[in-house]
Amino acid sequence: MISRVTDVKFSQIYGVSKGWIFFKQEAKLLFRQCWAFLLPTGLFAFFGAIVLSQIQRGHEVLLVNGWHQPAADFFFRYATWLGDGMFWLVIFALIIARQQRFGVLAAIAGLLSAMIVQGLKNI
Repeated sequence: MISRVTDVKFSQIYGVSKGWIFFKQEAKLLFRQCWAFLLPTGLFAFFGAIVLSQIQRGHEVLLVNGWHQPAADFFFRYATWLGDGMFWLVIFALIIARQQRFGVLAAIAGLLSAMIVQGLKNI
């Protein structure tokens, strides 16, 4: 004979599903392992949100432009080209030459990312 206690579902007792508890345990493990990355990233995002909430739209560009430096001009003149497709084509070719499977996966990921970005830009 089955008792009434065993007829009650796990989610009814704890108010959550087993999947949520598994996710919660995995998230705790991830935070323990990656705290050195997540802490500064979270602080940067938190304080950045505070700063952006206090500045009018468009004024953040003027704020950053006030820090103009000639060394930054030199750096960004060339760093701008890092987003160019030809640069990534060379990088993917180098990766494929070193590790073929990983290079092909990286190239596919880059191609999908570029297609999504271009698709969203032209909507």
